[in-house]
Amino acid sequence: MLGICRIHHTLTSLGNSSGNKRDSSYGDSYSDGFVRGGGLVWWRALYLHRVCAVSSVLAPSDNHKVSRRRRLAFAALTVVLLLGLAEVVMHTLAPEGAGREQGFVGHSTAVPYFVTKGDRWVPNRSEMSRYTSLPVSREAGGFRVGVFGGSTVARNPPDGPVWQFAAMLKLGFGGDTQVLNGGGHGFGSTRVRGAMIESLSGDLDAVILYTGHNEFTESRYVPTLSLQGGVGGLIQSLARNSRIYEALRLGVRDAQGQAHAVSSQVPGGSLRRGEMARLEARFRDNLVAIADAMKARGVLGVWVLPASNLGMAPEASMGGQALAHFERGRQLVAQGEKVSALSALRQARDADQVPRRATSGLVKIMTQVANQYQIPLVDAEAVLFKRDPFRTLAGGFSPDRMHLSAVGYRLVMAEVYAVLSRTMQQRPTTGFHLRPMTEFAAQLPAPGASLAPVLGRIERTVTAPTLGELEHKPRDKALTGGR
Repeated sequence: MLGICRIHHTLTSLGNSSGNKRDSSYGDSYSDGFVRGGGLVWWRALYLHRVCAVSSVLAPSDNHKVSRRRRLAFAALTVVLLLGLAEVVMHTLAPEGAGREQGFVGHSTAVPYFVTKGDRWVPNRSEMSRYTSLPVSREAGGFRVGVFGGSTVARNPPDGPVWQFAAMLKLGFGGDTQVLNGGGHGFGSTRVRGAMIESLSGDLDAVILYTGHNEFTESRYVPTLSLQGGVGGLIQSLARNSRIYEALRLGVRDAQGQAHAVSSQVPGGSLRRGEMARLEARFRDNLVAIADAMKARGVLGVWVLPASNLGMAPEASMGGQALAHFERGRQLVAQGEKVSALSALRQARDADQVPRRATSGLVKIMTQVANQYQIPLVDAEAVLFKRDPFRTLAGGFSPDRMHLSAVGYRLVMAEVYAVLSRTMQQRPTTGFHLRPMTEFAAQLPAPGASLAPVLGRIERTVTAPTLGELEHKPRDKALTGGR
């Protein structure tokens, strides 16, 4: 088209150079053609002239005096359109989660959380435990419990809270007990909700919920769950949803021999305006959906208010506010003012602009929903504070910001066991009964020690790689199946 337009432009220039006289060859072609062909040739020439005029605007030639800005804008528009077309094609040919089940990372309702393997249900996401399963059919008189949450729940044996709780049930129930670890690394309430509601089809008798830490993290790392908002949030979301960007990112890391690691830097940085309110609203909606599902199934339940490391300084302190609360809290600890110190350190946590730890606002929402549905609560932070307040204030029960040590988990899950036992006594129609923990506490291995004496050998039930194996080790195609 551009070549034709250039020829047309040259001929027009030649015709105009002769003063547009009637005897000029180009000028006569219009008049003669109009007479002989009823204006057909002239109209065709006029049409070509109009087309070329439009083409010259969209794709300006060197013969036109156009601004450099217009040419750059046209080039940028062309690149954007081509990239957009490529993204559409890639998303159409390879939709999210298609064919990747065991290697799937993220959020998609198209990918189940659990699948049947032989006569057992096993986890189906890369973020989930590789050491758990649940028989499809239950034994008569048995007791089946599901525990759901983020990486706290998904933690491997023997330190993880699920495994310590399973040992308590094994010793305290006296019959067949089956515990399903439904936790997932990075799972916030949206994916916790999905995993728990899907698991209820497995005829569970009770559920333990430990969630609250990952609302901000899940929103930032999982594009389809982003609530960041604003222009920056839109740009981040587009980048994280882009197959081209992801292919380039992983390709560079492969070329450098690096792992496909999730950066420790939170995408998008600190909280955006209104982001925390959106996170809290979604958290409440998910908890209500979970409580409704528990009520509809008639299962017992205990919800755990999460504990966090109060001894670590805030990651991002707007105007120094969070850091000021933290420093005041540390001073109060040094003065022995444990109650005032607890309040100050909680304020520091709540003012952190990178809230990886469950805030007081999220804890309050969880408390309100649990009370509304009459679901028993265990306040993990209160349990630890009661046991050793100054160790709690110093973060002595936590190796990082939100996870607990084996000792910390033992204390919290012992309280969960006690609350579940009292709940069973209040609902004798269930037919379940747990012995007091004092009767078998001596048989429990020390926190962090092997649980094999109680649970037997804990075998890996899923051979597919975990999220950690996929992302925190150098790429190994034998391990990841060539992904």
